[in-house]
Amino acid sequence: MIKIKIMFVSFLTMFFVIHPVNFLCSENCLISALLFSTIFSFLNINIYRYVKGDEFDILSGYAYTIKPNTDPLIRFLWFIKPQQIKTTI
Repeated sequence: MIKIKIMFVSFLTMFFVIHPVNFLCSENCLISALLFSTIFSFLNINIYRYVKGDEFDILSGYAYTIKPNTDPLIRFLWFIKPQQIKTTI
């Protein structure tokens, strides 16, 4: 049930942030607002799953290097760590 609430709240938040409420918008603006808010809500669900220790759907090289039974705060901080770019000479 909490996953549905997270998706619903993040979808509505992003939709009303992207789509201007004060004046009418074209169809392209409405479609892009719906698309971006849907993507944002699915990303929030994936972050929630990862922090809770479930399977992480988005492919990320460093996301699988930490154990699922680790503290959720450590998992969240590990998630927001930027990927290191390796350069070869």
